[in-house]
Amino acid sequence: YRRNENPRIGALSAVVDGVDRTLGGDAAAPVVVPGAHLAVRVRFDACPAEDACGDGVCGIDETQAACARDCEAPHGCGGAERYLSLDLGTRELVERRESLTVSWFTTGGAFDAPRDGLREGVGSSIEGGWVAPAVAGQSTIVAVLRDDRGGVTWAIGAVDVAAR
Repeated sequence: YRRNENPRIGALSAVVDGVDRTLGGDAAAPVVVPGAHLAVRVRFDACPAEDACGDGVCGIDETQAACARDCEAPHGCGGAERYLSLDLGTRELVERRESLTVSWFTTGGAFDAPRDGLREGVGSSIEGGWVAPAVAGQSTIVAVLRDDRGGVTWAIGAVDVAAR
């Protein structure tokens, strides 16, 4: 058994004028015109499809005896982890991969959808659409990333809206 690892957001970004721009942290807020439509993206770890000793993840098929480097202080992957689940119909353990969902929040403008996700798949990002407000000012964007086993994290960034 491996405990669930909370997802980890590596970056929150938006595509502005064809360039992927980091939102938040030390990055300057990108400037967009009112009503602009941006692709907003959350990046997270791409979890291994198979266990490999030395990859930094103590996977479901690894043990402390067989892979001490990864499993001495066991930790999982900060993305869509593989895990074992009990299938109640067959009463067997089956390998599954987590689903990840991003809930989007903003102080200005609107998202195309309140949530976007990755359903039991392999990937390292989730993208949503955001429309800038009609008035100038700074809009804060918050992305809350959840896995389907109770793990959660978030990232906060900003976009400046100004007439050019």
